[in-house]
Amino acid sequence: MTRTLDRPLPPIVLDPDAFTGRPVRPVIAIQGRRTVAEWDDPALEWDTDPMLEWDMDTVPGFVDATCDLQGAEWVTGNPDDHWNVDAGQAVIQLDNRNGRWSRFDTSGTQSDYGPGFELAIWSIDTDGQQCWQWRGTITRWDDTTDTVTIEAFDAFATLAQPIGTYLAGANGQTAALRLAAIMAVAGRSSMPARFAAPGAGDVGLTAQATSDAPLEQMQAVASSDAGVLFTDADGAVVYFRRDWRTVGRTDQTEIAVVSDNVCEAPMVIWDAVLSNNDDGLAQSVIFENVAKLRAAAPAGTAPTGVVFTETDHQWTTQIEGDTVAALIKGAHNDPRVNVEEFSVHLFAAGTYYTAARWRLLDTLRYLHDNHATGGTIRLDINVLVSTVAHDITPDDWVMSVRTSKATGWNVPLFWNPAGDPYVWDTVDAKWGY
Repeated sequence: MTRTLDRPLPPIVLDPDAFTGRPVRPVIAIQGRRTVAEWDDPALEWDTDPMLEWDMDTVPGFVDATCDLQGAEWVTGNPDDHWNVDAGQAVIQLDNRNGRWSRFDTSGTQSDYGPGFELAIWSIDTDGQQCWQWRGTITRWDDTTDTVTIEAFDAFATLAQPIGTYLAGANGQTAALRLAAIMAVAGRSSMPARFAAPGAGDVGLTAQATSDAPLEQMQAVASSDAGVLFTDADGAVVYFRRDWRTVGRTDQTEIAVVSDNVCEAPMVIWDAVLSNNDDGLAQSVIFENVAKLRAAAPAGTAPTGVVFTETDHQWTTQIEGDTVAALIKGAHNDPRVNVEEFSVHLFAAGTYYTAARWRLLDTLRYLHDNHATGGTIRLDINVLVSTVAHDITPDDWVMSVRTSKATGWNVPLFWNPAGDPYVWDTVDAKWGY
């Protein structure tokens, strides 16, 4: 389903013959100039003005290219250790034997479609749910005999373009206000964005001239208050405050339960790889702001273990810096397992199509029976979606997912636990599988 604050889906006439009989249908919507037959002034009634002429006019809009789809791939997420997310990319291949997608004028200019226009992708499933998948701007349009290949990138690619030296905002601003100020200086105020409102404890940022690309400055702002910045499925630039690691998304309506080897789990996933590594590990945290003020956690001690460092933060005071450092250490102090990657086949029988509703930073509950001395133990952990990739052909739709480290775990309830013979244990525990 579309989420509460999503941009509306573009108006479009859907092709009734695309992906019929599938539990979920992709919509590949390409923006361009459409030629339509209409009266010179379509707002007027028929034949009330003898000067009106029925002719072909060019109007902007989206068209459904799904019936010509040969293949589609798109990916969002792929954060580094500091949760700086890549620009999302999409590549679409269309059958062009009828010449529909290669309209040029006599000068060789792509007259109807091409770079600068938008690409919008969403899904429609058997429950009638319409869910945003990806939206961005077309950057490449290759006409290779019978096939057209389209490449597009999301808003991060636009924000990554340098604009020279600039000063955005004023001293004391919180993250949301500063992010908006950077976009304004970059001339991107019209770009859709959703920035979390300021909250208790947010740092006050310093303002200084920079030649960093707007995206680099926006990522520095997010890091300065332990927030996260990404492009959402509807193409909007989104900022979540510092509690995102434990809260995840607040617009998620259901938490999916998945497993690769627990049969009673509602959704069985494929090719799961569990990993426990030092990515993002923070046993000692050292931060430095633009004024070279140094913050650390644990405070006042020499670094030990894995050291997690960031520079060029924009918090103002020592207390602010130490608070952010302590928050990061608390979230990343222990090496915990993550699901390095797994796959879901959305066209498989059952309810696998519902995975198309997942987005970056959605919470998943992951179950896994693991070998242990004397038998097995069951992992029952919560993780956040960190990367989503889709690969569609006419015959299959494979969704690949990566997750964060475990953000929490679920303790099964038992009747008659040891030492407490007549009541349920652990008040807030969730019923296990």
